[in-house]
Amino acid sequence: LVGLKPGDKMPEVVWNQSLELNYFNGKKKTIKLSELKGKLILLDFWATTCPSCIENIPHMEEIQKRYPQELTVVLVNSKRNKDTPRRIKLVLDRYKEKYNFEIKLPALLDDTILTNLFPHNTIPNITWINPDGTFLGNTLPDEVSIKNIEAILQNKKADLQLRGTFRNKDAAMETPPIFDTTGVKYLSAITGYLPDYLPTYPNVACKNGKSNYQMVNAAFNFMLRIAFKNELKGFESTDYVFEEGLKDKIQQMILGGSLRQYKYSYQLFVADTISPGRAEHYFQQAFKDYFHLTIERKTGLVSYYKIKILDNISDLKSKGGMHLVNEKTEEGPISFGNFPLITLLSLLHQYVDLPVSYNRNEDMQIDLTFPVGFERMPVEEKLIFLASKGIVLTKQQQEKEYPYISRIY
Repeated sequence: LVGLKPGDKMPEVVWNQSLELNYFNGKKKTIKLSELKGKLILLDFWATTCPSCIENIPHMEEIQKRYPQELTVVLVNSKRNKDTPRRIKLVLDRYKEKYNFEIKLPALLDDTILTNLFPHNTIPNITWINPDGTFLGNTLPDEVSIKNIEAILQNKKADLQLRGTFRNKDAAMETPPIFDTTGVKYLSAITGYLPDYLPTYPNVACKNGKSNYQMVNAAFNFMLRIAFKNELKGFESTDYVFEEGLKDKIQQMILGGSLRQYKYSYQLFVADTISPGRAEHYFQQAFKDYFHLTIERKTGLVSYYKIKILDNISDLKSKGGMHLVNEKTEEGPISFGNFPLITLLSLLHQYVDLPVSYNRNEDMQIDLTFPVGFERMPVEEKLIFLASKGIVLTKQQQEKEYPYISRIY
């Protein structure tokens, strides 16, 4: 079988394939793929060597529960993973012991047919087949959203961020230049998201008296911290102070790091040998020119929220289970399951109007679901809700140093 391209119809020979579905309670069931015709089919490629694959399965199970008739999720473990039944059992037994989690979705084991039919070179990876039997493409798991599923169920298609085979999977440092530099002496430019490439870490490469420095598909927050490395040294995002009217926009870009509209690529080419420090200087200037933003360290009287944890925080102590997080409000209320309290505290600044300060020693795991529409509530109502859960934010002022993010006009 030849690998399909997005938009191709599923061949009849594939529909007629018999599939042995394995359930991790020991049961098995043989079906023909054609029995799933008329449904949205999601094939979730995974392996025991991929923790993020297993940690994504609870989300896929929630999707299956939400759409019991409209779609089918099948886990696919490829033969090339070299996962034996014994290895699979050992790994899943550890998850059962640690998180009391057992996979309920059916799985194909030792697969070759679907792996070859839907080419991909990273996992976890999701294959989408619409109810008409059209292969829509492969994506990473963060595309499995209510918005995309509803679009496909209603219109047979969605604006999926396709990610099947990455060109730089095993050679990130050999990613080709973004721009043609033939005859060029100097180039420093930022552009948007580039399909088919994994993110690359910036590194200066000098060869034949010429220097290249580039990063591909980097999240906005990553670029921000590279561009203003010295200005942000010693600070966390909870310390940021924004020019009036700027916070919501920048927070959205920082928090939307997994979305293609907030991923960017940069290339620097200099027909000379330069140092990493010089490359970073050029990048900072390009960042300022592209985003019209700058950061400077200031000292002054800063208003912020001091967080105090009350005894009734114990009511939030996690009952265990896999880590589950939903910050996509279109998917339902903001929620955190078996989630570190310290990490939750570090996220609260995005929901209030000032920086936050908290004790870094809080180490309990919590379960917490926010009210529907929490992100749109007035700050006062947010503070009341948090206080009811044992997280008290008190406004204070202090003379201190802080990073100030402002526009360049």
